[in-house]
Amino acid sequence: MKPETKRRKGHAADLPEKSVLLALAQARSQSNHADRNAALILISTTLGLRAGEIAALKWGMLLDEDGKVGNILNLPNEVAKWKSGASLPLNRSLQAALEGLWAVQKSKGSIDANAPIFLSQKGSGLSRQSVVDLFRLLWSKAGVDASSHSGRRFFITKAARNVSAVGGSLRDVMALARHKNLSTTQLYIAQNTKAQKELIDLVARGIK
Repeated sequence: MKPETKRRKGHAADLPEKSVLLALAQARSQSNHADRNAALILISTTLGLRAGEIAALKWGMLLDEDGKVGNILNLPNEVAKWKSGASLPLNRSLQAALEGLWAVQKSKGSIDANAPIFLSQKGSGLSRQSVVDLFRLLWSKAGVDASSHSGRRFFITKAARNVSAVGGSLRDVMALARHKNLSTTQLYIAQNTKAQKELIDLVARGIK
């Protein structure tokens, strides 16, 4: 039986966690681009990036001083919607998926820091529309009616429901989501960066 998603008028579908797990399992079982597709699902559902932001990601935004995939994504303002760049902590599952993708690409030759993280079938960087189309395909293969924005909605919803468990507040959820009305919210609620890291791990719990 296929998992159901709820779609609100004007919004991306709400994803049940079982739908995310099913899509991940489907992606990992594919003979082509399994590493890329699994990483795409994880970066959407456990970090909440938008399609255009995902398309603009470069390896240099992830690499640490040793030239390895680190545990922070440094998303610059120029590629983030509304110039909402930030340093975003990665959960271990997403970091491992990106390490696997890095290894696959590196096995085919050297990688420049400015090289795109997510590549098309032809080896070029994905466009925003390509990311949108690819997510439609990934969710569809898992029998899920969802879009590229559904993963972001999943992340924000789950984070909001669990933020108090790590001693954080909605201010921390909004900081991670990088909403444009954050400046208003921050006048009332203090940010807790430690809670943000723990919240990332909590959202990703069970998504392995």
